[in-house]
Amino acid sequence: MAEDSIASRRALCFVIKKLGYVPVEATNGYEAYDLARKEPPGMIMLDIMMPAMNGIEALKKIRENPMLTNIPGVMLTSLTDNETLIEAVQEGANDYIVKPYTADTITERVEKFTPKPKKRERRRRRKK
Repeated sequence: MAEDSIASRRALCFVIKKLGYVPVEATNGYEAYDLARKEPPGMIMLDIMMPAMNGIEALKKIRENPMLTNIPGVMLTSLTDNETLIEAVQEGANDYIVKPYTADTITERVEKFTPKPKKRERRRRRKK
């Protein structure tokens, strides 16, 4: 997940961890791409407005990498103009979330695009 606001990153991490996933944090598009390239994630969330490399530019770079092209990408944005949203979809965004968002919205998107984490299943088996 790439988000330049520390408060937003913390909130996103909190929700994602509660769902049983391990979030990986980036503060800009360059970091997001580099982290995804090193260890491809199950899903990528990118804020559109970030310093250095914005989310749309990062998504474009991610989509150009054959190892990352099929990873679901969800954009986070406070921008609601049609041009920005169309550009995000044209660059490969699977969906977008308009800020301010709720924990339920994040949960819905994560569950829509990623399989359930397997950690919980393992824990249940160990307890038997």
